[in-house]
Amino acid sequence: MIMQPGFLEAIGKYLPSIESFIRQFDALKEFDSMNLLGKITAPTLIVNGTKDNSTPVKCA
Repeated sequence: MIMQPGFLEAIGKYLPSIESFIRQFDALKEFDSMNLLGKITAPTLIVNGTKDNSTPVKCA
């Protein structure tokens, strides 16, 4: 993974609270953009990992 200098140090300074993480996860669970897929007209590369728990391959 390529990272900007100081990236890891910055993350350590701004760790999300448990409450914030839960709100973000809940929002991710509720977000559905399937109805917008037909509007994409530009060539698009979709990348997904088989171990990506937040976005299963079938939803990529």
